[in-house]
This record gives sequence, structure tokens and C-alpha cells, in this order.
Amino acid sequence: MGWGVRRVAWISTVLIGLLLGACTVRSMTPEEPAKTSRYDDQFKPYVEIVGEPYRTGALPYNLMSTRLRGRRDRATGDKSILAEVQFEYHGKLTIKVEQARNARAVPLVVRTLYHEGGGCRKESGCPHVSVFNVEIPLADLEAARTSGYAFKLFAQAGAEHVVHVNAVSIDSMLKALDAWQPAPAPVAKAR
Repeated sequence: MGWGVRRVAWISTVLIGLLLGACTVRSMTPEEPAKTSRYDDQFKPYVEIVGEPYRTGALPYNLMSTRLRGRRDRATGDKSILAEVQFEYHGKLTIKVEQARNARAVPLVVRTLYHEGGGCRKESGCPHVSVFNVEIPLADLEAARTSGYAFKLFAQAGAEHVVHVNAVSIDSMLKALDAWQPAPAPVAKAR
């Protein structure tokens, strides 16, 4: 395959990735309220509040979007929040995120949810998509409600990236979690 054909293939892949990314995420201005949706699945022990994804990074061929996922335990009312990060990139190697740390260098729990793209044999590389959750301590987010929150992702091959969770998303998520209250326990009937 000649250089021109490879170049066109690579540019086409990058443009498709950018267009798809533009359709699924948006940029948010600080004044704009973040939208949330509630999912109440009776088969799960919690109610889930999902924030709208927004772009947190864009290089010519790399896209990153972030959304918050809040969970409220049905029985206890306990709250937890995850940052769901989607990373779209073009390359020969798979980037595997090993860990995340907050600004105080405290480790955060990372769980890979999905990866597509591996086994690339093309000289120019292949498109990849990775989605993972990072557990963020609730106290950290409550403290960052007006200023935003940042954490750094560390990949196996040495790549690093700082992810910024904006204050608007944090505030909207905390308000949505506070608004949902667990149902009172049923009262037993006297016999």
C-alpha cells in the first residue's frame, strides 16, 4: 500500500472518530447546568444518576469525554460517585490505564469497562476506544463543588493524562443525589 493510500485511510479514520465524538459529547460552559438522568432498576441495590458526557480533552487524533455516575443505596441512602472516562485514540498499541491519583497523590480505584481495538497490524495504527470508571471519594467532590476536581490517569506504557471534572457537573450530580430519598421501610401489619 502506497503512502498516499495509507495517509488517506489514516485521515479518514481520524475524521470519523472526531465526527462520532462530536455527536456523543459536547463542550460545556461554566454557566450551563449539567443534565442528569435517573435510572431506577428494581434489580439493583441502588438508584443510579447519570450525568451528561462532556469533552475533557481533544488532540488532533485523541478524544476524551467524562461523565459522572452517582449511586444512592436504596436501603441506607449512602452515596457514591464514579467518573466514567471514555478515551478514543489512534495508534498501534493499546493504552491500558493502570491507576489514577488525585491532586494529593492518593490512589483512586480504576475499573476498565470496555476496550475495543487491539491486535493492530497496520503500519499507520488503528482506532481504539477505552471506557473505564474511577471511584472518587464523595468528600473530595463535595469540597470541589465550586472549583472542580482533577485526577491523573497513569497508563502501563508511561502515558499520563489529567482529567478535569468541572464544578457544574459536580454540583448537578450532588443535587440530584440529594434529591432522591430512599423509600421508607414498609410497616408490618399487626395480626
